[in-house]
Amino acid sequence: MNCLEYRRLMETAPAEAGAEAHEHARGCPSCADLGRRAARLDRLMHRAVRVPLPENLEARILMRQSFDRPQRPRARHRAWAALAAGLLLAVAVAWYGVRVVDQEARLHEELVALVEMADYALEARGPVRSDALSDALRPVGLGLREPVGTVSFAGRCLVRGNLSGHLVIRESATPVSVFLMPDEHVSRTSSFRRDGWHGIVAPAGRGTVGMVVPGEEHIDPALLERMLRAVRWRS
Repeated sequence: MNCLEYRRLMETAPAEAGAEAHEHARGCPSCADLGRRAARLDRLMHRAVRVPLPENLEARILMRQSFDRPQRPRARHRAWAALAAGLLLAVAVAWYGVRVVDQEARLHEELVALVEMADYALEARGPVRSDALSDALRPVGLGLREPVGTVSFAGRCLVRGNLSGHLVIRESATPVSVFLMPDEHVSRTSSFRRDGWHGIVAPAGRGTVGMVVPGEEHIDPALLERMLRAVRWRS
């Protein structure tokens, strides 16, 4: 079982996780964390639908309906309704959190896969001229307001089936793969380490910027800020 299969199982049927899923989680800290979140959410959902009801509630409802004048619900009934609403809200919040983490993990996986498949981009030495850089980004509807450093490769790729910009910036011995994704929208900045790579994904105006470097290296915060400031998204 790989990470993607494990996450799909946790999203759809965490209670059905078998020996293979548990074995995968023992060797993958990120999936183990997702599994704990999914199990907690599953317990919350079961607890929410098993809220005990007041004794003889059905008889009380029928009796109330037999009166001509409607009566105000008792405080106890209002308390039970408030409790049920609170539990449902807690379930919704927890489910949203699991979904956000899962979507982030899938995007991280795809960026790493793109870097590994596009080894030719890492081997390019450049530098790419400014006019060639503009030509590479124009079909995606992208542009740069200012220089971002020494660009050794400029091209395009598909991220989740959407056309995106793909740059490699080489200001030191370590190449930095940069993905400019106009159709990807994240709510927060997230970093990750996966399969020997270190990456970061950050919201940037109308789109998202992702960066990936070899796992032992660090992404320069100044480079990320410069890229976030420079990218110009399509209108």
